[in-house]
Amino acid sequence: MFAAGALARLGPDGLPVDFHNAPRNYTVYIGKAEGTNVDAYVGITNDLARRKREWKGVYELREVVTDLTKKEARAVEQVIMNRNPHFRNINNAIDRRHRWYRKAIEWAERAVKGRRLRR
Repeated sequence: MFAAGALARLGPDGLPVDFHNAPRNYTVYIGKAEGTNVDAYVGITNDLARRKREWKGVYELREVVTDLTKKEARAVEQVIMNRNPHFRNINNAIDRRHRWYRKAIEWAERAVKGRRLRR
């Protein structure tokens, strides 16, 4: 989670300058509780195969969005958490106190539009 007190330098779009300008090696995934047909968790990773091994026996993972920067992935993760309050996630992906929180959520809503995010 990004620290609320961290002062990010914002670009003209109101997002941190490194929101889009960083390595695009992150994937957002949704985990279906093993043995069920119920989506229960959302996360991000830079190695989906490794994460699938780590969650084996707990969640069956499916890719939602890929080729994102870490901050883009966190924003998408937050949108999915916001839409699915029953998910088992404990922490927010982005602190709501950030001055750029709303802009990040708006960007992520557009990024996931039309994707299958819940059952």
